[in-house]
Amino acid sequence: AVRKGNTALLETIQRGFAAIPPAELRQIDAKWYGQAIADHSALQRLGLVALAIAGVAGLLAVANWTLRHQVRERTRELRASEERWKFALEGAGDGVWDLQVPTRAVKFSKRWKEMLGYAEPELSDSYQAWFDLVHPDDRARTSADFEAYVAGRTPAYVNEHRLRTKDGRYKWILARGTAVTRDAAGTPLRMVGTHTDITERRQIEDVHRESEARLLQTFRSSPVAVIIVRPRDRVLIDVNDAFSRLLGWSHAEAVGRTMQDLKVIDPAVADHVRQLRQAQGSMSNLEVVIHARSGEVRHVISGMETIDLRGEPHVVATFVDITERKRAELHSRQLNRTLAVLSDINQLIV
Repeated sequence: AVRKGNTALLETIQRGFAAIPPAELRQIDAKWYGQAIADHSALQRLGLVALAIAGVAGLLAVANWTLRHQVRERTRELRASEERWKFALEGAGDGVWDLQVPTRAVKFSKRWKEMLGYAEPELSDSYQAWFDLVHPDDRARTSADFEAYVAGRTPAYVNEHRLRTKDGRYKWILARGTAVTRDAAGTPLRMVGTHTDITERRQIEDVHRESEARLLQTFRSSPVAVIIVRPRDRVLIDVNDAFSRLLGWSHAEAVGRTMQDLKVIDPAVADHVRQLRQAQGSMSNLEVVIHARSGEVRHVISGMETIDLRGEPHVVATFVDITERKRAELHSRQLNRTLAVLSDINQLIV
């Protein structure tokens, strides 16, 4: 047998067949194959076919080698790229996780484990090991968010949950992930993501919530009329019961509207007060006239302070009703004038 691709040997064999007289060649054919071959051209065609097959086989071998080389190079580049972004993420303080979705096989980075106080060998790379560390109150929501992403109901996997550290405390973690490979139906096969420690941020948010709760309690129970206004559109965000008693507008009727909508304050007075607040930042002991729902005029001493509420500046304004005092002052002035007139008359009579 002639090895495929050995063209030199095939050419030598063909030249040898060509040198044999036709009559002798037919005798050889009859002896070996049991019948004579009419013409040697069939053998020549067979040789050309063999050459063609050998050429194609050679081309396929070269193409196969090239493809395998390209795959190896591309795999090496992808691995290098993956190592670079993992290094960048961990350099920023984030832990990295790599999950095979169908089997739940997972790999946690060194930083991922260190974030929870573990050395790398102390915590196994398993989905169950992670889930066991999730705070019991967060497990259902965390699983629901993950399954929603895998099912395609959400565009990204983002979840905040608590993980138990080695010393038994809990840290708040922001988990983010995305699919890097999918099957033909688009279902994630492999996900890569990060864990970011957001414990400090959550603690600050808790303090803010507690402060807001205390403020709200004081706000509700205050005997002084208090409103909270959003400056960018001048809308009333909240009013307390004392405000409703003073002006006759219920909480539901007032919230979502402006003081001008309720005709509580004259536009010119409102502009003047706004300019003072912008210039001074806060105000106190400002005497203004406001109008109740019934049309009754009320005299009040107002104070204003800017606070941060849910990341946006708001104005808290108070109104101390001095209407009765103003009436008493007016009555006193009128009485004094009357007494003065009577005194003048008395002197004229005398």
